[in-house]
Amino acid sequence: MPTELVMLHAVETPSSALLEAFGRACPAGSAIEFRDGQVTVLLDELGHHVLTIFPSSPIEVAPADLASQLRLRHPLPADARHWRDVTIPLGDDAPRRSLAERLAHETHGSLHDLAQGGPHV
Repeated sequence: MPTELVMLHAVETPSSALLEAFGRACPAGSAIEFRDGQVTVLLDELGHHVLTIFPSSPIEVAPADLASQLRLRHPLPADARHWRDVTIPLGDDAPRRSLAERLAHETHGSLHDLAQGGPHV
């Protein structure tokens, strides 16, 4: 079962920025887009599926309601205005989570675990 995460940013971050960060983290990796970029699968140098990323969406709720609306397990940055679903396929593992955290950091965002049920923004 995949691990569901949410990446939060203060400003909208295009998928291309995440792909550039992925290219730095995994130079021999590749990306496959489905449904005109609605789903992007990131593959390592061996062709193994490491992350799936989805388009960024604006957060249209009051900051006080944000954690509840996204069903986040931990507190989040007060300036978060855009969210993006990220999944780690076949469950969490340290290397894939580390990669997701690196992508969030390099794009000036933060990564958060979703509680069961995922977001309902």
